[in-house]
Amino acid sequence: MEIPAELTIGERVARARITRGISQNALAGLIGRSPGWVSQVERGVLSLDRKSIVLQLADVLGVDATMLEGRSPAPLVPGKPGRALTISELRLALMRWATPAISRPSPIEPRHGVGQHGVDQLRERVRMAGQLRQDGRFSDLAVSLPALLDDLRETSDVVEAANDHNAVHGLAAEAMHHACAMTKKLGHLDLAWMSAELAGLRARHTDDRLLVAANAWNHLEVYKAANAPGPARALALATLDDLAEGLDAASPGQLSLWGTLHLQAALIASFWNNRQAVTDHLREADDAARRLGGDANHYETMFGPTNVAIHRVAIAVELGDARAAVELGERIDASGLGRERQARLAIDLARAYEQSRNHDKALNYLLAAEKLAPDYVRPHVLVREIVGVQLRRAKPELRLLAKRTGIM
Repeated sequence: MEIPAELTIGERVARARITRGISQNALAGLIGRSPGWVSQVERGVLSLDRKSIVLQLADVLGVDATMLEGRSPAPLVPGKPGRALTISELRLALMRWATPAISRPSPIEPRHGVGQHGVDQLRERVRMAGQLRQDGRFSDLAVSLPALLDDLRETSDVVEAANDHNAVHGLAAEAMHHACAMTKKLGHLDLAWMSAELAGLRARHTDDRLLVAANAWNHLEVYKAANAPGPARALALATLDDLAEGLDAASPGQLSLWGTLHLQAALIASFWNNRQAVTDHLREADDAARRLGGDANHYETMFGPTNVAIHRVAIAVELGDARAAVELGERIDASGLGRERQARLAIDLARAYEQSRNHDKALNYLLAAEKLAPDYVRPHVLVREIVGVQLRRAKPELRLLAKRTGIM
């Protein structure tokens, strides 16, 4: 039986274990598992789709968890026919924001106002970029973001009127948030961090303190993607402390950020199997969603009762409570949220069914997720893990037939 070129996480664990000179029995004892479980994981029979276990294994083996995941930057899939998209244009647009002194061949005369029409056009383009991000249409987003960032930068250079200043810099921060979210999901963590840093600078050029708090969410997400839950948790708690002021009379935006950061803190707590912290943070998120009164999208959070329920599914999967995840997830109607968020729910249900050894259901949910948001799903580390393990379960005869018929 041929092994696919891309290793599963378990196969990378085996390589790291052998390099360290640790036996399967010893590794099993160190992580509280049976030797049989270790053997099945290392052979790609069982998938490793829980961050908590990956982090535990990385710690015991003395390796980076990102190495075990095999995470590498994903190229953007082709968008318009004949045009192969890369990340380079976005990288250069962000670099032009980072080096304004050398981005302009000649000085530009400042204007006292860019005009409401111009600001409204920029606002609509940022809104459209946000819709592309929430629908996981990263190929289309990669086309639109560089020009949008350049136009925002040029406009920011010439505004003097206070209202224009706040509006343009706030829109720039929002556009950089979309860049951060996309590049993080595609594995370009350097660009995600650059986007978050630049968004923070723009946010501090406005008088919107909530925009600054929203940008902390950007940094937190990059920390998580880089397998650094400790700094992510510290940042979440520090930002929650900042948001606590005036919470009794909180605006919808403040409630949304408060609830979103508690959801993030709950998910991080699940990485460490800290069920009490999970319960406490979810209680706060539930309360914020109740006070908000429904699903909303303040500061691009898509926060509300549905998003809380989706996070409950993800957390149940991470804690190994597959049955609870399925029972809750099957009842959620996420059709009112972006396609990426719907795909995320489908991925978590696939993980739950894979943990329950219902491999056909897992595959069906992965296919449903791909149909919703292929640009988001195809490079997803946990999706690739489940697919890799399912491939290894296939009978040799079926794999050979698939190769002969051109399916593989």
